[in-house]
Amino acid sequence: MKKIFVVAISMLLCLTAYSQNDSPITYRKAFGGYVFEQDGKALKPKQMLDIFQNNEAAYKAMKKAKANYDPAIGLSFVGGTLVGWPLGTALGGGDPNWALAGIGAGLIIAAIPLGSAFNKHAIRAVDLFNGDNDKSSTRLYYGLTNHGLGLELRF
Repeated sequence: MKKIFVVAISMLLCLTAYSQNDSPITYRKAFGGYVFEQDGKALKPKQMLDIFQNNEAAYKAMKKAKANYDPAIGLSFVGGTLVGWPLGTALGGGDPNWALAGIGAGLIIAAIPLGSAFNKHAIRAVDLFNGDNDKSSTRLYYGLTNHGLGLELRF
C-alpha cells in the first residue's frame, strides 16, 4: 500500500499544470513571412489555435490561416524536393531531369499566395486576440475607387 501511495504522489509531483496564457502575442517580419511569439517563445499555428480557443473571432481567423498554412507547407516541401533532386544530380555529375525542377518551381510559386494568405489571416487573428480590432479592420486606401481616383476608408 505504501508503494502505491509513494508512486501516486510521485506522479502528481511530476505532472505539469497547463493554463491558458493570456499574455499578448507579438509578431515580427522574418524571411518569408512572420514569426509569432508569446513570452519570448515562438508559436506554431497549432499552438496559436489552442491559445485562441476562448476568443471566437480570433479562432475563426486563425482557422482560415491554418487552412492556408497546411497546403503551403506541403507544396513548398514537395516543390523544394523536386527542385533539389535535379540540382543534386547536376552537382554530382549526373544527367539531371530539368522537367522535375520546373515542376518543383511551379509548386513553390503556387505556395506563395497560400503563405501570403496565412500571414494575413494569422496577423488578423493576433490583432483580434490582443484586442487591437481597429488596427486590423480599418484601412485607408489611395487609388481607384468606385467613383474615380481618391481616398477610400475600408472596414
